Amino acid sequence: MKKFLALALVLAMIFALGACGTKNPTTETDIPDTAETDTPALPDTEDGEGLKIAIVTSPSGVDDGSFNQDNYEGILAFIAANPGSTVNPIQEGDINNSVNAVAEIIADYDVIVT
Repeated sequence: MKKFLALALVLAMIFALGACGTKNPTTETDIPDTAETDTPALPDTEDGEGLKIAIVTSPSGVDDGSFNQDNYEGILAFIAANPGSTVNPIQEGDINNSVNAVAEIIADYDVIVT
């Protein structure tokens, strides 16, 4: 009985390892190295100025060393490339205040990052 159980366990492990393998062999594909990428121009606002951007953050703010800071640094990089654009960080304590803040500023900004 013990031999049968050991054999069944070994077969189960072999089938489990076999199921994890790939069915089709992978082949190397040559991906062309393109140094230049075509990026479409960003649309101007109605008055021809840059975008007005608002970032709604958690209580830790835009210098939390995490998600909010990454978003803010990305926005600053965008502003460096598009000098007419502006950013306004809005720091709210809870979700209800954040929703209310977005509802109040939605008409004033072109982009709202939450």
